[in-house]
Amino acid sequence: MVITPLSIGEGLGVRLLDNTKNKKVFSFILHCTHLSLPLYKVGCGSTIQKNEKVFSFILHCTHLSLPLHKVGCGSTIQRNSKFFCFSLSLYSPFTTFAIMDTNNSISVVINTYNAERDLREVLESVKEFDEIVICDMESTDNTLDIAKEYGCKVVTFPKENHRIVEPARNFAIQSASSKWVLVVDADEIIPPLLREYLYRRIKEPDCPAGFYINRHNKFMGMYSRDWAHDYILRFFVREGTDWPPTIHSVPVVQGRTERIPAQYEMLHLADETMCQWVTKMNGYTDYEVRRKAERHFGVGAMLFRPAWRFFRSYIIRGGFMMGRRGLIHSLEHAIYQMILVAKIMEEELRKEK
Repeated sequence: MVITPLSIGEGLGVRLLDNTKNKKVFSFILHCTHLSLPLYKVGCGSTIQKNEKVFSFILHCTHLSLPLHKVGCGSTIQRNSKFFCFSLSLYSPFTTFAIMDTNNSISVVINTYNAERDLREVLESVKEFDEIVICDMESTDNTLDIAKEYGCKVVTFPKENHRIVEPARNFAIQSASSKWVLVVDADEIIPPLLREYLYRRIKEPDCPAGFYINRHNKFMGMYSRDWAHDYILRFFVREGTDWPPTIHSVPVVQGRTERIPAQYEMLHLADETMCQWVTKMNGYTDYEVRRKAERHFGVGAMLFRPAWRFFRSYIIRGGFMMGRRGLIHSLEHAIYQMILVAKIMEEELRKEK
């Protein structure tokens, strides 16, 4: 349920009028920041409780009780998905607004760990959504300061020995308030066209439960052509969705999914150097070895898997059109598979001793 007019201004004086009896007027102050709606003063038989950036309160009008269970994230008020109308006055005159259904609200969820480099640009691109949740894994840089600057809801997932983000995905998703969740990495940009498409699509009666979004990737300073259509499942209904805690896992959505047209894409800012890629590849393959511990790979896999990945990237997906960049990137795919299979075979050979 969203009261759109409350997204403007700062420190607005607002009166909540009993629309049934029209006898008592309740005055309180709203402080409208970009992504939070703190209520500093509520009068006339009202109670208020604060829990981080979610505020619970009950306003008792004459012969009328309005339990508003959640307030936060910009201009969001939720009350069991039911519909209420009441009068608000921004100083004057009185104007009637409707509390809208939360089925049309979207929370952006971003997992972070020392993500200050691109985070401000990412938050600028998603600031028009209803809520931004930052799930941080105990960053030591300015990540949290930037998140607070944008009024994000911040939750913490223990870093411990985790070197991948997947173990924190479910916790981050379930920390959101909206029915719909858009998962964005700390180096991904959401253009206005994509945002508008998502809000338009969730209002349609045939809307599925999840969407694959095209991510446009960059390689060695250039947005690449060979793997431009990198579809990833990032937008879905929060309830019932499960994200397995294993590397490169995909969320499991309860319901139908579909691909968003390629022109509504997200931009991937990541542009790793070869040194960075080697470091990440080494960590990723270590995790995959543990996940594939029960599988057996022979000499055929050592030869076929790298060859197939190179052929798919360089020929089928058009890497040859990117010149030297395409050749190097396609070889990266092959090398990744070669290292992965070699590590699995190494585990088997060492056990034979």
